Amino acid sequence: MSTITRTRGITATLIPDHALRAAIGSHLGIDAEEIQPEQTWLIDRGEGDGPRYAITGTEGVGHAPGDGDPFEVCTRYLDGFYRIPVAALVASADGGEAWDLADVVRTFGTRLEGNFHSLHRWALRQN
Repeated sequence: MSTITRTRGITATLIPDHALRAAIGSHLGIDAEEIQPEQTWLIDRGEGDGPRYAITGTEGVGHAPGDGDPFEVCTRYLDGFYRIPVAALVASADGGEAWDLADVVRTFGTRLEGNFHSLHRWALRQN
């Protein structure tokens, strides 16, 4: 059992695997059945300065592309990534399950805690 206490309150939407594979496949012209993305959550921090959206996996490494840049969704084995437009990824998250970011990022050591806290601060526009 973990004794780490994390600040809660940041919503991360789990992008359904079938929707994520379909969005990537449609954009890249690849059969969705051949795509193996990492489990991916979308964070929407609303309008304001800087990127509105970020994605993360269970390691808590967030990716928030700048204007016009695509998301880079890691492969399941973390040996590459798929580039997909922000709008397509955001649309694929529609209907996804809402999680608290504190429950998304694994708890095992200082690196993961650092990743969590960096992403949490980003979501609150504190960095």
